[in-house]
Amino acid sequence: MTKWHQIGLWLKTLENMTDTFTKTYNFCDREQKVIINEDESLFSTINPSTSIIIDGINNDEIMEVTLSYETNKQNIRILKSCPVSDLLFKQHYLQQLNITIPPNDCILVRIREIDNEILTEKDLQQPMKNYLSIDNQKIDFRIAILIQIIQYDNNQIFSLPISNRNITIEQLIKMIPKKDRIYEYLSSYDTHMVLSTNEQLSNLIETKFHLVKDNETFSIIIDLSENSHVAINEEKIEYQRYTSFATIADLYKQNNEIIKDQYLLFDNIIVLSPSTPLTCFLQIKSPIRFTLISKTLQANITITSDEQQDFLIKFQCSPSIELERLSQIACQLFNVNRRFYRLIDFDDAEVDESMLLYELTDSVDDVQFKLKSIADVKCLIIYEERKIIISAYTTTLISTILEETLEKLFIPRENINMYVLKILDDPENPTDTDLSMSMGDILEIFSMQSTLISFQLTKN
Repeated sequence: MTKWHQIGLWLKTLENMTDTFTKTYNFCDREQKVIINEDESLFSTINPSTSIIIDGINNDEIMEVTLSYETNKQNIRILKSCPVSDLLFKQHYLQQLNITIPPNDCILVRIREIDNEILTEKDLQQPMKNYLSIDNQKIDFRIAILIQIIQYDNNQIFSLPISNRNITIEQLIKMIPKKDRIYEYLSSYDTHMVLSTNEQLSNLIETKFHLVKDNETFSIIIDLSENSHVAINEEKIEYQRYTSFATIADLYKQNNEIIKDQYLLFDNIIVLSPSTPLTCFLQIKSPIRFTLISKTLQANITITSDEQQDFLIKFQCSPSIELERLSQIACQLFNVNRRFYRLIDFDDAEVDESMLLYELTDSVDDVQFKLKSIADVKCLIIYEERKIIISAYTTTLISTILEETLEKLFIPRENINMYVLKILDDPENPTDTDLSMSMGDILEIFSMQSTLISFQLTKN
């Protein structure tokens, strides 16, 4: 197989080639601006279906650098006029180092005796010749992975340059600066599945993760039904953990090879829409259990709530489901207390919960319901940019409302003494409350005509 140094030998036989040029030239791909190694074959360099122009470049226009990634290292000959970014973005160099991570997820580091220098965007636009030393010593560069970790509760971003991916998730967590011990897990940015602390970073293609607390996660188990056609011996899929902001779609995506064209049945009764967030399971004792089934269910249900107008629940179920059970499920998924709600149809008529679904309607293709509050009082709680509505009796205490609020905000109950509810009778100067006060006390003390009481949740 013909190599480029053989082409060089042939060029020396041509009459119009000067001796000086044949000793100092180098082959360069004009379009790619890449110096061709003379030991490479023509076949490995040139695509047979295309044509390229090869220039002869003088040694004075070329410099040599060392480029490394993890345990791989290559001596690179590069044009002095090329921007430094070529080392990071040209596939020619990335392939030599077996880099499969996208260049945009990497950074370039200049290795120096005293300290290393992470090159900025401005540095990357500079020509390579700017890094030539006075004594022409070889310059070392390293490609590192830029890991981005986003703390879920405040969106703070930690950027960690990693020179070697042969570390565990546990080791990566320990590298996060000023991390509070309550942040225990890293989750996939793609599927929001919590990663095992023993997982090797080198096994993952992701470079972006979420940092979450234990109470911001849900445990999931997926059982295999008797009719399931999954070709594995285990009776259930291994225990998994997901973040609270994951959806049913994330479970399907993460377990695609196992679930395939099957469906996740919750509570042996409904198949939820993929868009359903796991926050709907706040009232469920962990782990949340699903069973794989191979057939869709016939009835399509949509449930809305006037109190959560930007949110709805969709699922499939059997037409023979009891409306009482449907009402229980609706309250559970909306995370509300069933004592304060009733299921009504879209004509605003309360349904007879002793009936079965198919007895209520001729068609179950698209059945729509609403959840209606029958509470004495509604509490509107404002915390930062979030708003929560909690229904209550006039006898319900502030302490109960505070506990429910923290639960809905995924704030650990043991931190309850750090928070207070203030009445927004005056937005500029909210009024403190006592945990022993009832909703009826507040209505009476402040002579409120409305049954909607607004509170602000603040930290002590």
